[in-house]
Amino acid sequence: LVLAKRCVDLWGTGASVEECVANVKLFVERNNIQLGEKSFKFTFESPGKKSTREHQQQILAQLSFLDLKGRVDFKTPEVEFFLLEDYGIKSPGDMARETPFVVMFGVHICHGDRDAIHKYDVKKRSFIGNTSMDAELSLLMANQGMARPGTLIYDPFVGTGSILYTCAHFGSHVIGSDIDWVTLHGAGKTPRANVKDKLRGANENMWTTFAEYGLSQYFVGIAVADGARPPWRQQPLFDSIVTDPPYGIREGARRVETAARHPAERSLAQSSETVTSFPSCTRYGLSDVYCDLVDFAAKMLVLNGRLVFWLPVLREVYTHDMIPQHPCMRLIANSEQELTAKLSRRLITMEKVAEYQPEFSSTRHSVPLDVRETFFGQAAASSSKAGAAAAA
Repeated sequence: LVLAKRCVDLWGTGASVEECVANVKLFVERNNIQLGEKSFKFTFESPGKKSTREHQQQILAQLSFLDLKGRVDFKTPEVEFFLLEDYGIKSPGDMARETPFVVMFGVHICHGDRDAIHKYDVKKRSFIGNTSMDAELSLLMANQGMARPGTLIYDPFVGTGSILYTCAHFGSHVIGSDIDWVTLHGAGKTPRANVKDKLRGANENMWTTFAEYGLSQYFVGIAVADGARPPWRQQPLFDSIVTDPPYGIREGARRVETAARHPAERSLAQSSETVTSFPSCTRYGLSDVYCDLVDFAAKMLVLNGRLVFWLPVLREVYTHDMIPQHPCMRLIANSEQELTAKLSRRLITMEKVAEYQPEFSSTRHSVPLDVRETFFGQAAASSSKAGAAAAA
């Protein structure tokens, strides 16, 4: 649990403490609950209003029908009772409500993993980049990808590894790749401010970061690879693919230029001269990025494996048709995160439901996904209109 603070087995609710207690009593009698000699404790929470000791004692007196015979244990109780009085969110200067919106009572099952958000906070991490994923969002993506022990999760646009760390946090073995050799090896300039020589330090790399988190045993490794031309032999290999493709607002997507597409590369390939050549990179269109990603997932995921990724959209023109489709993949979740009034991104989760066949491929939509050009094009047009109006 990342978004939830705790999980509770609900025994009763009501608009007041008295109504809630009455419903709890009916629940206990109906299910013939006998707690016997089990150790216990009570936890009270009242968002929007402070709960006094006297008020809590009055509630305990009303719950005497629970017939608790065990000892009180505040550290490791066998049963933890939880009572919530929700008074709502109070604005500064407002008076607290006299009565709650709702009262709930139950038995605590487990705590959420909210501490992990602070543990993987990007601001506390030694190895970061311009587009390092927020810790809370990375944890949510790991949950959507069903990260758990005994699984292998892959990020084909790994960057500085934010998603790998959180997937490893839940016990998955992780592996990543990226076209950016400099970032993968912790070389080049650091994005941190106030650094004297602007170069990354010796501890700014993925290996060191995994060690700092105590997750080295889950780190399989990384590879320098082009997302458009994956290096893996085609076979069901990964339990999940969890990634955040570079969609171009801050960092544009790139792919390796091939001789078939580039005249200079083609002439060099046809030459008999022995020349050391490093292939150039070219722009990787956003529609191609996502269709290739879904097609790759259909080939490389095990059956029932999951693909999780962010899809950037302009809110006013977004339609579900913008999500690439594939005969092997089924959409199971689509959640929006608003970024600005015009721009948002959607967390897409797909599940592989059929084995890949050679004739299958992702649907290439005519709907434009080039968010960067559209986004900045609209901004430039607005700026021009504003300038013209000012001049007039």
